[in-house]
Amino acid sequence: MSQFLFNIHEVVLFITAMEALFLASGILLIPRYRLQSHWLLAGLLVLVAIILAATLIIWHRSLQIGRFSDSISIPALLTFSLLLQGPLLYGVMASFTQPLMLTSWRVALHLAPALLGASLIGLMGVTVADWLPWNWQHLPESKQQIILLIWAAFKCSPLIYAVLCCAAEYRLRCQLRQHYASLPLLELRWAELLLGGFTLHWLWVFIAYWLSGYVSGTVNDMMGLISNYVTVLLINALFVFALFSGRKALMLSDAGSQRGDAINQVEKKLARIARAISIDKLHLDPHINLERFAELCNIKPRELSSLVNSHHHKNFFEFVNYYRVEEVKRLLETDYGMTILETALAAGFNSQSAFQRFFKRLVGMTPSEYRRRHRADIAKLEPSIQ
Repeated sequence: MSQFLFNIHEVVLFITAMEALFLASGILLIPRYRLQSHWLLAGLLVLVAIILAATLIIWHRSLQIGRFSDSISIPALLTFSLLLQGPLLYGVMASFTQPLMLTSWRVALHLAPALLGASLIGLMGVTVADWLPWNWQHLPESKQQIILLIWAAFKCSPLIYAVLCCAAEYRLRCQLRQHYASLPLLELRWAELLLGGFTLHWLWVFIAYWLSGYVSGTVNDMMGLISNYVTVLLINALFVFALFSGRKALMLSDAGSQRGDAINQVEKKLARIARAISIDKLHLDPHINLERFAELCNIKPRELSSLVNSHHHKNFFEFVNYYRVEEVKRLLETDYGMTILETALAAGFNSQSAFQRFFKRLVGMTPSEYRRRHRADIAKLEPSIQ
């Protein structure tokens, strides 16, 4: 890229980095973007901007011999960002179906390669000058091996996350087919564009990496430049899509503000949803789905899904199962004659595996552990009461 990354190429990458930051800011500022998936998407766009900026600094010939040539922080930041792209995109896709527990050990496991790679760069003292392939032959063998290992990691590992993202998108589709949840069409388009764009980019990076040893330096530079422009195309596609969808969202918002009873209507519908849970106890019906729930609340299914999503920060499936878990907890605390399975069935669960999974995720322990702990707490209180 040293031969090509000048003038127009620099300007294009700089503008694309600014667009990525602008998109991230828009996602954080627009009120409708308050779900976990949107925060993660904003973080992913900031990451892309950092990668483009670091790329400009490292591969700009005048900066290679200037003030940045001995910088360790820039290669470390670039390594961290490149290795974090895959986990962050997977987080975006996975959070479309259910909220992620960001403090869990699984999240730490996904972050480990990025943290390890950046730490190795710092410990080995890899500078901007060391990062450039034509300088590798002059480096100590240990530093060469670390750099080659990190290059291989961020060139190849994203494809693993592309597969995981496809699996997350498949789960989303299955959930929609079961009518347990409904994402707005706009959200699905974001997911498809993100998944397709990043998968295409990562596939090209992977191919270019394995071909680099069999082609000339000029062709190798050109493949690296094409990789950058794939990112440019992706961000610009997202930018155009955001402008279109944002304009549509603003038009809808403006139209809604002109109706004096809009807020009252929303509050009434939320009250109907609350009544359906607290009074009618629709969640106890094992066959309840989005359409039936919406019909009994006299709300359109898509509108019901949107209200649950925006006000309860859950999709319909999670919303119903949350209250089912609460009912199971009540039964475990009050009716010792029922088995665990009987409490699950009484609360509306029709799958033991789904019940166990949701209960442990929401409560932090299995139903049996919850019952034992409650009994132990009661036993401790009884002597003091007597």
